[in-house]
Amino acid sequence: ETTPGLSASSGITLARRAPMEAVALARGFSELQLWETPATFYLFGRSPERSRAWSLLKVRREDPPEDPGGASPPIELDAGEYTDAEMRALLQRLQLATRAKTGHSQGLVFVLHACAFLGMVRFLESYYLHFATRREHVGLIGARSVYRIDATTLVPTAPPAELAQRLSAVLP
Repeated sequence: ETTPGLSASSGITLARRAPMEAVALARGFSELQLWETPATFYLFGRSPERSRAWSLLKVRREDPPEDPGGASPPIELDAGEYTDAEMRALLQRLQLATRAKTGHSQGLVFVLHACAFLGMVRFLESYYLHFATRREHVGLIGARSVYRIDATTLVPTAPPAELAQRLSAVLP
C-alpha cells in the first residue's frame, strides 16, 4: 500500500512492520507533529540521534474489531526518512490528495506538537494515541537527560462520525 498522494515513481512506500515495533520506534522521538485526515493520522517524529531526519508513522482511523483481545492497532511505519523540505512537500501532496479524494476544502489538518509519544491504549470502543505535550528538564543520569511530564493529551483514533454518534448516545 502506498501513502495517498504519492506516485509509484516516488519510491516511497510503507513498510508493514509489526505494530508494536512501530510504536516502540515512535517512543524514541523527541519532536513530533500529528496531522489528520478523515481516514488517517500522520505522525512525523524525529529523535535526538537523527535530529535532521523525520520518520513517518501512519495510523488508520478505523473501527476496532468487536473482540477487545483481537487485532493490534492499525499502524504502519514508513520506510523512508525525510528532511524538513521533503516533509513539507509530502504534507502538501497529502493535502492535495485528501482534498481531491474527499472534496473537503480543509484536507489535511494539523492536530498537535508533542515532545514524546507515550504509546497507544485501548479503552472500551477505540484506540487512543497518548502524547506528552509539555515537559521540563529536571536533571541528568550520566549523560542522559531526565524530564518531568507536565501535560499529556489523548487523541482518539476512531473515525470522527463514529465518535459523534457515540457521544450523542451517551449525552442527553
